Amino acid sequence: MTPEQLVTQFWKAFDEARFEDVRPLLAEGFFAEWPQTGEVIRGADNLIQLNSNYPGRWRCHLREILSQGDRLVTRVEITDGNHVVHATSFFTIDQGRITHAREFFADAMDPPFNRSQWTEPL
Repeated sequence: MTPEQLVTQFWKAFDEARFEDVRPLLAEGFFAEWPQTGEVIRGADNLIQLNSNYPGRWRCHLREILSQGDRLVTRVEITDGNHVVHATSFFTIDQGRITHAREFFADAMDPPFNRSQWTEPL
Protein backbone atom coordinates (compact mmCIF):
# COMPACT_ATOMS: atom_id res chain seq x y z
CA MET A 1 0.00 0.00 0.00
CA THR A 2 1.34 3.43 -0.92
CA PRO A 3 1.55 6.16 1.72
CA GLU A 4 -1.35 7.95 -0.04
CA GLN A 5 -3.51 4.80 0.12
CA LEU A 6 -2.59 4.31 3.78
CA VAL A 7 -3.67 7.81 4.78
CA THR A 8 -6.79 7.62 2.60
CA GLN A 9 -7.75 4.39 4.37
CA PHE A 10 -7.11 6.08 7.74
CA TRP A 11 -9.52 8.93 6.94
CA LYS A 12 -12.12 6.56 5.44
CA ALA A 13 -12.17 4.58 8.69
CA PHE A 14 -12.58 7.80 10.69
CA ASP A 15 -15.35 8.99 8.36
CA GLU A 16 -17.23 5.74 8.94
CA ALA A 17 -16.54 5.75 12.72
CA ARG A 18 -14.65 2.44 12.37
CA PHE A 19 -11.86 3.58 14.68
CA GLU A 20 -10.62 0.08 15.50
CA ASP A 21 -9.83 -0.36 11.78
CA VAL A 22 -6.98 2.16 12.06
CA ARG A 23 -5.05 -0.10 14.44
CA PRO A 24 -3.17 -2.02 11.68
CA LEU A 25 -2.34 1.29 9.96
CA LEU A 26 -0.45 2.63 12.99
CA ALA A 27 3.12 1.77 13.97
CA GLU A 28 3.94 0.29 17.38
CA GLY A 29 5.23 3.61 18.74
CA PHE A 30 2.60 5.80 17.06
CA PHE A 31 1.90 9.18 18.61
CA ALA A 32 -0.10 12.23 17.62
CA GLU A 33 0.42 15.85 18.63
CA TRP A 34 -2.35 18.40 18.90
CA PRO A 35 -0.42 21.67 19.43
CA GLN A 36 -3.54 23.84 19.79
CA THR A 37 -4.66 22.01 22.93
CA GLY A 38 -1.17 21.01 24.08
CA GLU A 39 -1.94 17.29 23.97
CA VAL A 40 -0.02 14.21 22.87
CA ILE A 41 -1.87 10.96 22.17
CA ARG A 42 0.45 7.96 22.58
CA GLY A 43 -0.41 4.62 21.01
CA ALA A 44 -3.20 3.17 18.94
CA ASP A 45 -5.32 2.34 22.00
CA ASN A 46 -5.46 5.96 23.16
CA LEU A 47 -6.23 7.30 19.67
CA ILE A 48 -8.99 4.73 19.16
CA GLN A 49 -10.55 5.28 22.61
CA LEU A 50 -10.34 9.08 22.39
CA ASN A 51 -12.19 9.09 19.07
CA SER A 52 -14.66 6.35 20.07
CA ASN A 53 -15.67 8.46 23.07
CA TYR A 54 -15.69 11.84 21.32
CA PRO A 55 -19.19 13.39 21.61
CA GLY A 56 -21.39 13.32 18.51
CA ARG A 57 -21.12 11.63 15.14
CA TRP A 58 -18.53 13.36 12.98
CA ARG A 59 -17.89 12.83 9.26
CA CYS A 60 -14.44 13.34 7.75
CA HIS A 61 -14.19 14.51 4.13
CA LEU A 62 -10.69 14.20 2.71
CA ARG A 63 -10.18 17.19 0.44
CA GLU A 64 -6.47 17.06 -0.41
CA ILE A 65 -3.32 14.99 0.03
CA LEU A 66 0.19 16.28 -0.58
CA SER A 67 3.02 13.81 -0.32
CA GLN A 68 6.75 13.66 -0.56
CA GLY A 69 8.10 10.21 0.16
CA ASP A 70 7.27 9.20 3.72
CA ARG A 71 5.76 12.60 4.64
CA LEU A 72 2.16 13.46 3.83
CA VAL A 73 -0.14 16.39 4.52
CA THR A 74 -3.90 16.07 4.39
CA ARG A 75 -6.62 18.68 4.40
CA VAL A 76 -9.86 17.32 5.83
CA GLU A 77 -13.25 18.89 6.49
CA ILE A 78 -14.82 17.43 9.64
CA THR A 79 -18.50 18.02 10.45
CA ASP A 80 -21.29 16.76 12.66
CA GLY A 81 -23.84 18.41 10.35
CA ASN A 82 -23.96 21.60 12.41
CA HIS A 83 -20.36 22.48 13.16
CA VAL A 84 -17.50 22.44 10.62
CA VAL A 85 -13.84 22.03 11.50
CA HIS A 86 -10.95 22.16 9.04
CA ALA A 87 -8.05 19.86 9.91
CA THR A 88 -4.54 19.93 8.50
CA SER A 89 -2.59 16.81 9.42
CA PHE A 90 1.09 16.11 8.89
CA PHE A 91 1.78 12.36 8.77
CA THR A 92 5.06 10.44 8.88
CA ILE A 93 5.09 6.93 7.44
CA ASP A 94 7.69 4.24 8.12
CA GLN A 95 7.61 0.66 6.83
CA GLY A 96 4.02 1.00 5.64
CA ARG A 97 2.57 2.36 8.88
CA ILE A 98 1.79 5.78 10.33
CA THR A 99 4.35 6.61 13.02
CA HIS A 100 3.42 10.21 13.79
CA ALA A 101 0.67 12.75 13.16
CA ARG A 102 0.76 16.46 13.99
CA GLU A 103 -2.71 17.93 13.56
CA PHE A 104 -4.11 21.44 13.54
CA PHE A 105 -7.85 22.15 13.78
CA ALA A 106 -9.62 25.37 12.78
CA ASP A 107 -13.31 26.11 13.26
CA ALA A 108 -15.19 27.45 10.27
CA MET A 109 -16.21 31.08 10.84
CA ASP A 110 -17.78 34.06 9.18
CA PRO A 111 -15.45 36.83 8.00
CA PRO A 112 -14.70 39.27 10.84
CA PHE A 113 -16.01 42.24 8.83
CA ASN A 114 -17.75 42.86 5.51
CA ARG A 115 -15.01 42.50 2.93
CA SER A 116 -17.18 41.08 0.16
CA GLN A 117 -16.06 43.79 -2.28
CA TRP A 118 -12.62 42.10 -2.34
CA THR A 119 -13.60 38.44 -1.90
CA GLU A 120 -15.97 35.80 -3.19
CA PRO A 121 -17.50 32.73 -1.49
CA LEU A 122 -15.40 29.59 -1.42
